[in-house]
Amino acid sequence: PRALANFFDQLVFQATTAALGAEPFMLDPLISTPAFFTVNTTLDTIDANPGDGVAEDAAGQTSLRAAIMELNALGHDYGTIIIPEGIYDLDIPGSDDENLAATGDLDLRVVMLISGQGQQVTIQQTTGANRVFEMLGTASNTALSNLIIRGGRANRGGGIYAAGHLSLTLCRVIENEVEGDDLGPHGEGGGIWADSLSLDYCLVEKNRATGRDGDAEFFDNGGDGRGGGVAVTSSLTVFNSRISENQAVGGRGGAEFDSVATATPGGKGLGGGIYYTGEYSGSGYLESSTIDGNEAVGGDGGDGDISAGNGGEARGGGLGGTPAYQQLVNVTLAGNRVIGASGGVGTNVEGDAGSVRGPGAT
Repeated sequence: PRALANFFDQLVFQATTAALGAEPFMLDPLISTPAFFTVNTTLDTIDANPGDGVAEDAAGQTSLRAAIMELNALGHDYGTIIIPEGIYDLDIPGSDDENLAATGDLDLRVVMLISGQGQQVTIQQTTGANRVFEMLGTASNTALSNLIIRGGRANRGGGIYAAGHLSLTLCRVIENEVEGDDLGPHGEGGGIWADSLSLDYCLVEKNRATGRDGDAEFFDNGGDGRGGGVAVTSSLTVFNSRISENQAVGGRGGAEFDSVATATPGGKGLGGGIYYTGEYSGSGYLESSTIDGNEAVGGDGGDGDISAGNGGEARGGGLGGTPAYQQLVNVTLAGNRVIGASGGVGTNVEGDAGSVRGPGAT
């Protein structure tokens, strides 16, 4: 096993081995976390008095949301939350503008270790309009361990959005979705969007990134779908993990039927499994992992009275983007697909079909 390089690595190791029922790794007795909370209810409730040090809701229970709100309010350098086995539905709707974890997604403002105990610790978003976790830059180096993260919806980072470095160990990120919107036409990171990401013994499966449909009146092309499973900006390390059955789908081009505007092309499908968002920047190291069954699908071109939009390009069914450096060691790429889109239907000029490149990687 890789060396436990720092204190936080030791915390993750201890929580993970405890969750699996193994004998825990003993920390240096001189090291402790400033705040440590154990969740005791599956209800989604807010902290009654953030900053008082007890992380309790109005009924005196410690919910996951209340524990996160308390750590945020205390403002320590780091803290720990332990979550017993169970299903934790997040059912308080909110907007992306609220960043105190009181509504919507769980906003992480300080460095935390959040670790599940048991085989099934599921945190799922049920509002239909929010992601599950949002890690702000002040919480860079946060670690999540032994969790199932599902059901998130956003325009970037459907399950998790991480500004900074995030580590996941023994996590499953499944069935999350992003779609481009008025704030940005491209949907990025169906499962996870991160500046920097480490995955160890993780499964990222059945997530989807979809571009916004175009609008010919405003000359908008269909938006790109980028990174059905993972979209990363600067660095990615993956060990002993599987990225499977994710989709990156371009939005449909804008249609025109008034002979004034011009139908627009469909968006690109880029990196069904993993996508590097920077052009010739960022890096990736993947070892002893599998990337399989992912799809990059171009968006159909818009229809038009005079001419139609071209279909969107599809690139990198498994791995997409142009990182400055990428190394794969004992990595299996299998069953990934690229699917070019259909051109739109036009009275005079048909749209061209979208091109395809790199079923496994580009």
